[in-house]
Formats: sequence, structure tokens, C-alpha cells
Amino acid sequence: MGSAKTLTLISIQLLCGGIEVYMKKFFSIFAVVLLIAVILTGCDAEKNRFTATVQTVEESSILVIPSEDSAERNSSDLISAHISDKTKIYDRSGEKTDAASIKTGILVEITYNGMIAESYPAQIRADVIKVVNTDG
Repeated sequence: MGSAKTLTLISIQLLCGGIEVYMKKFFSIFAVVLLIAVILTGCDAEKNRFTATVQTVEESSILVIPSEDSAERNSSDLISAHISDKTKIYDRSGEKTDAASIKTGILVEITYNGMIAESYPAQIRADVIKVVNTDG
């Protein structure tokens, strides 16, 4: 009878050990899939880009009216885009320029990190500003 108990205990230990190995594999695969999903989501910068008409130009920000077809328009009809020394600004030809080239009434394309402060006007930090059209 002692050997039957020993055999049962060995069987339980093997079974539990097998479950432990299975769980480790499961969590490893789950972690890899989750990491890939996060990386792929981060690569979709298109969702963080919109066109807008410049309404006001200030020293470190521009107040813009998002285009009617942009998702940002659902957040607010006015957005203050903060411009820092890290903000890249390009003219119509794609050449790098400075904030002095941004004028009231022009159409710009703004890229940002996706975070919008839901104040009024809404607020974002501009990563890239491209002048699209200077006809205002």
C-alpha cells in the first residue's frame, strides 16, 4: 500500500509540474503577443495627424481650427498646439523652417502624440507642423 501512495504522489507531482510548464509557456507566448501588439499600435502615427487652419499665432503655440473631417474636430472646434524647441516645422516644399513661417489663415498639418487635454480650447503638444497651403 505504501508503494501505491508513493506512486500517487509521484503522479500528482508530475501532473503539477506539467501544468507549471504549460502555464510558463502560455504566459511567455501571451507576453510576446502583447509586446507585438503594443509595437504595432505605436507604429500607427497616422491617427495622430490632422489638418487645421491657423487662427492665432503666439510665441509658443498656435490656435487652430481642425478640418471638418478630422477626428480631432470631435474633441474641440479649437485646439491650442504647443510649439517647443523639439517641434519640427516644415514649409510647403518640405524644407525645415521655424515658427516664424506659420501665419494666420494658412493650412497646416499637425502631428502629435495622440493626447488631447480636454479643456477649451483643447490642448496638444505638436511634434511636427507642416505648412500645407499658404493661401488664406
